[in-house]
Amino acid sequence: MLSEKKIIKLFLPGIENPIQLAMNIDNNLSFMNFQKIIIDSIPLNIPIQKEDIIKIEISNIKTPLELRSYTSDIFTFWQIFINKEYDMPFKTAPNLIIDGGANVGYSAVFFANKFPQAKIIAIEPERTNFEILRENTINYQNIELLNSGIWNKNTYLKIQDIGVRKDAFMVEEVNLEEQRSFKAVTIGEILRKSGYDAIDILKLDIEGAEKEVFSDNYEEWLNKVNILIIELHDRMKEGCSKAFFSAIKKYNFNITFKGENIILIKPNIAPRFKVDFICKLEDGTIWETSFGHEPLTFALGDGQVILSLEQAVMMMNPGESQKIKISADANHPLAGKDLFFDIKLIEII
Repeated sequence: MLSEKKIIKLFLPGIENPIQLAMNIDNNLSFMNFQKIIIDSIPLNIPIQKEDIIKIEISNIKTPLELRSYTSDIFTFWQIFINKEYDMPFKTAPNLIIDGGANVGYSAVFFANKFPQAKIIAIEPERTNFEILRENTINYQNIELLNSGIWNKNTYLKIQDIGVRKDAFMVEEVNLEEQRSFKAVTIGEILRKSGYDAIDILKLDIEGAEKEVFSDNYEEWLNKVNILIIELHDRMKEGCSKAFFSAIKKYNFNITFKGENIILIKPNIAPRFKVDFICKLEDGTIWETSFGHEPLTFALGDGQVILSLEQAVMMMNPGESQKIKISADANHPLAGKDLFFDIKLIEII
């Protein structure tokens, strides 16, 4: 990610004017640094308690967003708007986006601003998260909300609060409708009711429910997904990865990784990057270069280049240049030696 300046405003309870911050957003702005900047900017004479609602505004997002102070909302905001974990180049504009595990709505709002023509269906099971999700998306006519949980069949679910964070509520199946239970929804059902034939982007951050979703009844919808962005939660429920990788091996997807997410993309829609590069060793020796030859061309997720290089190029615009270091444990041909790349993105095809 190249450095860019973002204006962030904090709207705090009890004060009339927002606090304005100018941040340089780049790879060095870790979550801990971002959180410290936010917390340190709150004046000492304004007593902000845990889970107090503040509003935060960031450049290029048309509405301020609600955030519960001193909760995982800050981390989720950093992931989506600072670390840009859902940002990537697309060959075509999506028509239908399903946001499974929408939490408080940051991912839905990100997609709505990037793709204002798309219909976005945001699903969140937990009541307090859903209330903030509703507030954060109220001005977006293209976002539809479902207060439910994604599962692999029509059944009833209830929230399983494991006492971790606001973004870590799990659901569990119950045999019959009972107090505080709710009807589950399936991805196939959501697609059928959407009026579309395909899911252009399916984002799943469903806190372990991916084990059930990819164990049964995925055949009716998985081949209709163009891009799948998923976080796996084996740390919360054993067997998530096994179910997921067993299911997707039957389908033809390119695969890549970004942040905590695995990204699957159908080869026919995967963007192709044309790149000039010089690869050097630590002593300056040129190991390989495209200069004087044809530029390096590869498709997102096709496995032709080192993942760190692919991730860097994914965040660049045509004409931009960047220097990256790839440590010895991330490259196979030169095991034991760090690599230093000067790269320039010529074109996205």
